[in-house]
Amino acid sequence: MSPLAALRALRPPPWPDHARYLEAAAARFGVAFAILDAEGGTVVRVGEGPRAAVIATAGRTCVYPLNRASAMALATDKRFTRVALDAAGVDNLGGEHFFLSPRLRGLRAPGREVDDARAHMAARGHVAFCKPLAGSRGDFAERVTERAAFEAWLARVATAHDAILLQDIFEGDEYRVLLVDDDVVFVMQRFAPELVGDGARSLAELHAERAALLAVAGLSPPVLRDPAVTDAGRAVRGDVVLAQGERVRLDDRRNFSAGARTRLVAPADAPTGVVPIARRAREALGLRVAGVDVMVTDEGPRVVEVNGNPSVASLEEAGHASIILDLWGEVLARMGLRGDV
Repeated sequence: MSPLAALRALRPPPWPDHARYLEAAAARFGVAFAILDAEGGTVVRVGEGPRAAVIATAGRTCVYPLNRASAMALATDKRFTRVALDAAGVDNLGGEHFFLSPRLRGLRAPGREVDDARAHMAARGHVAFCKPLAGSRGDFAERVTERAAFEAWLARVATAHDAILLQDIFEGDEYRVLLVDDDVVFVMQRFAPELVGDGARSLAELHAERAALLAVAGLSPPVLRDPAVTDAGRAVRGDVVLAQGERVRLDDRRNFSAGARTRLVAPADAPTGVVPIARRAREALGLRVAGVDVMVTDEGPRVVEVNGNPSVASLEEAGHASIILDLWGEVLARMGLRGDV
């Protein structure tokens, strides 16, 4: 049994993932580790003496102590990220930002209110990829192709966010590159999630089950396209029962937390330009640990997002626990906490 498997048995959910990862890495590399909170694992300390760090492993915090607060502030706001990338000449998906509430209107430039967003969408034929400005894990990140769908999306996103980003729709393969400084920890290709038929339930029932699971995880429910298209090219509506093993590829976010499929790719085998643009994006924001999402479009690779607090749970689920421990081993070494390097 791997160290993480043993810890998962000892500390099952809701024990935070990164608390388990840190505990296992600290044990492997001989670094002191302590749990500081009564609830268990949400606040921990690694190391001893002046280099020790207290880390929050849950909530909207950065779990990687190498990252500066100023760099994290850039990475958590998609408009700030875009400006930093543009200034560094790093190709990205761009977009225009708007605010959903009039609160603090006097503190920002005109032309960024919700009615301006509606006018912007009308000018582009109500076609855009829409996402919250400060969202994460693919929450409310959706493709919109008509006015009614945009208005419905606005109503839903306003329940959880106060600002949005509207982007052109790009097509291409997506990759997550995780870096510590300029060193590549892994490259992972991400695929759209699928619904798989069981010969008994309709497409709508399978979709409702997935939406319920996402809701439990705190993610917005996806929108099912009607009709959907199966892997065999058959157009099906919601009331159609999918055959056993029949698959429908969802036109949905490619985040692991939202059910996307993934596969590891050797850095040398990644498409040309993916790793270099990820390195440039990390440097542009000043992060030391970064998960950079890159889409390979017809015009070349473009940065989708830069995450200063990247999750690595997909590696654990895929049986690559050793990569997680190597990542934290590098972080601990660069914090000056490991005595073996």
